[in-house]
Amino acid sequence: FGRIGRLVLRVASEGHGVD
Repeated sequence: FGRIGRLVLRVASEGHGVD
């Protein structure tokens, strides 16, 4: 993933409560 991918994964994790 790129910078955007990292952000997307982080946001998705945060939203789903997945660490």
